[in-house]
Amino acid sequence: MPAERRAPYGVPHVLLGDPHAACADTRARHCPVPAHPLDGIGDAEVLAAVAALTGHPAGRSEDTQRGAAV
Repeated sequence: MPAERRAPYGVPHVLLGDPHAACADTRARHCPVPAHPLDGIGDAEVLAAVAALTGHPAGRSEDTQRGAAV
């Protein structure tokens, strides 16, 4: 079953990683791929996903928008 169909109903989400990886759709606890597909997810991709879910621009938190030191 595709990961998209296992997501909670009605809950906003963003799927990260390679949907065509060898362990995709298997629910395997340990990926048979030497370099796991999630290893390639970078900070920018995670920040973009958070921005998409929260409606805040990527790379700018509320603290930095207010001028607070982070």
